[in-house]
Amino acid sequence: MAETPPLPADETALLESRTSRPPDYRSESEALRQLVSELAESPEEILPAVVRMAMERCGAQSAGLNVAETDEEGKPVFRCRATTGEYAAYLDRATPRERSLCRMVVDRAATQLFLRPDRYDPSFANEVHPIVEILLTPVLQDGRIFGTLWVVTHDEDRRFDGEDRRMLESLAGFASVAWISETGRRALAESEAEARIAQAESDRLNEEVRAERERLLALVKDAPAFVATMTGRNLKFEYVNEAYYSIVGHRPVVGLDLLQALPELEGQGYLEILLEVMDTGVPFVAEERPVMLQRAPGGPLEERFVNLVYQPSRDRSGAITGILTHGVDITDQVRAREVLARSEARYRTLFDSIEEGFVVLVMVFDEAGKPVDYRFREFNDAFSQLTGIPAEWARDGVSAREAVPGLEEFWFETYGRVATTGEAIRFENRAEPMGKWFDVHAFRIGGDESNEVGVLFQDISARRAADQELREATDLLQRITDGTDELIVAIDPEYRFTRFNESYSRDFSRVFGRDPKVGESLMDLLAHLPEDQANARSMWSRALAGENVDMTAEFGDPGRARRFFDLRFYPLRNSEGEIVGAGEIARDVTDREKLTAELRTEREKLQTLFELAPAFIAVLQGPDLVFEYVNDAYYTLIGHREVVGRPLAEAIPETVGGDFGQDYDRVLQAVLNSGESFTYDARPVMLQRKPEGELEERFLDLSYQPLREADGAVTGVLVHGVDVTDQTRSREELRRSERRQTMLLRLLEGQRESGDPLEMMRAASQALGLHLKADRVSFFEMPDDDTLDFSVGWSAGPLKLLTGSFPTSRLGNPYLEEIRTGRTLGIEDARTHPLTRDSEFGASETIALIGAPIFRNGRWVAGIYVNHGEPRAWTDEEIGLVREVADQTWVSIERARAEDALRVANQTLETKVADRTRELQETVREAEGFNYSISHDLRAPLRAIAATSSILMEDLGSEIGHEHQQLLRRQVENAQRLGRLIDELLRLSRLARVPVNSVPLDITRKAREVATECGCHVEVQEEMTAEGDPGLVRTVLQNLIGNACKFSPSQGTVRVTQQGNVITVSDEGIGFDMAYASKIFLPFERLVTDAEFPGTGIGLANVERIVRRHGGKVWAESEPGKGARFSFTLS
Repeated sequence: MAETPPLPADETALLESRTSRPPDYRSESEALRQLVSELAESPEEILPAVVRMAMERCGAQSAGLNVAETDEEGKPVFRCRATTGEYAAYLDRATPRERSLCRMVVDRAATQLFLRPDRYDPSFANEVHPIVEILLTPVLQDGRIFGTLWVVTHDEDRRFDGEDRRMLESLAGFASVAWISETGRRALAESEAEARIAQAESDRLNEEVRAERERLLALVKDAPAFVATMTGRNLKFEYVNEAYYSIVGHRPVVGLDLLQALPELEGQGYLEILLEVMDTGVPFVAEERPVMLQRAPGGPLEERFVNLVYQPSRDRSGAITGILTHGVDITDQVRAREVLARSEARYRTLFDSIEEGFVVLVMVFDEAGKPVDYRFREFNDAFSQLTGIPAEWARDGVSAREAVPGLEEFWFETYGRVATTGEAIRFENRAEPMGKWFDVHAFRIGGDESNEVGVLFQDISARRAADQELREATDLLQRITDGTDELIVAIDPEYRFTRFNESYSRDFSRVFGRDPKVGESLMDLLAHLPEDQANARSMWSRALAGENVDMTAEFGDPGRARRFFDLRFYPLRNSEGEIVGAGEIARDVTDREKLTAELRTEREKLQTLFELAPAFIAVLQGPDLVFEYVNDAYYTLIGHREVVGRPLAEAIPETVGGDFGQDYDRVLQAVLNSGESFTYDARPVMLQRKPEGELEERFLDLSYQPLREADGAVTGVLVHGVDVTDQTRSREELRRSERRQTMLLRLLEGQRESGDPLEMMRAASQALGLHLKADRVSFFEMPDDDTLDFSVGWSAGPLKLLTGSFPTSRLGNPYLEEIRTGRTLGIEDARTHPLTRDSEFGASETIALIGAPIFRNGRWVAGIYVNHGEPRAWTDEEIGLVREVADQTWVSIERARAEDALRVANQTLETKVADRTRELQETVREAEGFNYSISHDLRAPLRAIAATSSILMEDLGSEIGHEHQQLLRRQVENAQRLGRLIDELLRLSRLARVPVNSVPLDITRKAREVATECGCHVEVQEEMTAEGDPGLVRTVLQNLIGNACKFSPSQGTVRVTQQGNVITVSDEGIGFDMAYASKIFLPFERLVTDAEFPGTGIGLANVERIVRRHGGKVWAESEPGKGARFSFTLS
């Protein structure tokens, strides 16, 4: 509790001792009358007027009225309710009772005088207006002191006296009246304000009640829920909203009893329920209660479902007077839920029926957001069968780490990424703990916040094993090709590499400076060599057009030394004979080609690539097998005809009622009847895939699975499969192709190693006979147009070898005319075929045959006959193989014979080369002697001419006329210019013989050294490097930078830059017309006169020769008036 300050001394006795001024009753009376007048006219101003009069009549500088009150905390205070003078700012200020001088006045109930109260309590201190004296008198109301009237002097020369006391005490009565008037006025104003607030609040509440009543009526009227009120025991409708009219059919009901308005409710229990609510007062609540209503006049009863509440209505006394009906028509929701239940049952049946495993996973993440596990939410029967995880584990919330210990982190990371990003993914991967490969399609279920992932997958372990076997077979074939020195390559119709062996990759990199990769374009790799690119495109395009091409050609980057190759290009065909690519077999014959022309040969093996078709799906329903759903892949399979809504027999009639491949109705009916699934691998089917087209055989991997309703009844079949026609045919084709390619490669290798034409014929005959399982193969040559000369062949035993010469007439004219066209003919039975039935093939025990003639330069030169002792239908592939072996063997024979001839020619050629070399060496020596003669014999006369002319001008200068002096000067200049020209020619000649010693060069440093000698502004790029001969490269830079400075303006800039391996010198000079660009690197060719720009015309010729000797090239770019750019490479 705060300490009470000491009381100031009561100095009231001083009033009696001081001399009082005489009273002025007249002015006092006038002032009091004025107060009375103000009290009547302006009661709100009376209190300030009393205080003001007290200050004036007492000669004070401040005055006021303090009233005893309690503050907000309930503590006693004295508050200044009126003040004037220097303390006018203290109006409404409160002072705690214990610190106020008023307390002493009230306690003593007498007038008090205090001098300098700040000496007792610092709170009274006021530096601006200090209290010198304060005179206070109590003010009473109903005999109780409620405050004090006070005056203050701040003037040391002013002292209160007895007259001031009398005046203050007389005014205290007026102060009491004034305070009573003020408090009454304030109370009346507060009462009036409260009354106005209360009236406004009453008006607001009435308005809110009215608006709320109108809003509630509007809500009930337009609410989706139906509302009705009924009164009395007869349940007469008093009010219904629009929703109620809607459910009962918009018939009039207000004013009618329940059974009058809705007679169909009788017997449905509603009347009894309503009366029970009336009797008991207990509300009735029902959910999904059915009701039969006649919603259309004369119409049938319609079943609806409602959520319903019946509540009793009461009057003011609490008596039940009626029923309030409130409810919602939920018929659509009930029926939708029933449909959904049936749909979910069908979905579950379909879900459990599909062959692929399907599972819904719930991902588990750690605090850092890393996927650490997942739980099984739901999965189908196929999932359990494929993984061995029982169905109850999904219900038990078993996690993947618990179900499959040791499962790789890959699965958690992949599914976690799908859950967080929402991006679906398709991949193949092996689960080591299960020992299986899976084809997986994963996708997020739900929105961004979902952590559920759906996974559809199937076991592809068997397919992966088959793929592995196929890769091993392919690797074996690749090792066979990699084991040979021949360059072997295959491309597709877009010139992209599909296969090549190690020899091809090595030589391609060595010749072209590029490393080939499968899938890359050959044309792109040759883009830097336009001529080679054009030649390669020409050769390959002919092979892609179906032509076998044999030639010898030169290829390679000029900077790497070009090479010569024997080349064979040939088309690659699939089993239908369609061209799917082209192949090349090549041999580097550069050493041989330096002496003679190359031979044309080689060829390539067949390679076919197929794409797997996407899976197809169809749903068939009922005993008639009506298509309910098919996907795009199914339409692609059957030929895009409309099938949905049509029975199988009508939609695809060629698949029903037939033998194997056209018996699919029986298979589907078996699924319906037995409820068992059926699966097939590569099952054939005959389909009419084009309108009015022929039946086409396709092969399908198929799965037929029964579709069941919720009660287990089989109602349809799910068809799921993949069109594996291409794969089936490709596998068969690949097996045949591998046998064929192996045979051809071995045959080619044997022919290359043999070098004996007769042995080549015999080996080819034996290889064909064994591969085709024929009885006899004979190789013949034709010494003339009418004779077949059989020398070697092969026989399996039943048929004898053909030997000796036979006239072509024995073949019969029809066959002979056809064979002379160059066609390879296959005859199933020579005895009946129109081309051979009149021939003498029977005499050689020939029944079935293939004849492959070989033509060169339009002449029939040789051929192969394949014979069989029984009728045989030859395939196009077998006929093509005979054709290919015939061509390949004859090319090998021609090459062997040419090589024999070449060996003989080489011996003669070597002698000629030695003789020519000696001649060239003699010529070089003579040229060097000639150069010396030019250097020695021409320089002396030129120096004499120049010296004589100079002496004449010096000795006889004044005696010779001006014109003759000019002639002498011109003679000196021309002699000097001719001397420089001789020097440049000799330098040009020496450049052809100076050896090029290439070393790493700092081009930046050399360019700066040359720039300091040229006397113009040259900007040189930093860190320029190259490889070349230091002296020769300096000569190049001296010529190019010197020319640039010579042709640039005085303020121009010459720049030396490098981009890649291209070094460029550019200037801002006069430039030149590009029409003359081909001349500027020739000796003595100048585009300006010597008077304009002195020079010899040899500098750029020197540059060109130096760059060419480095294996690079130099070129120029310019426009007249826009400067010139000279660029060069050194390799």
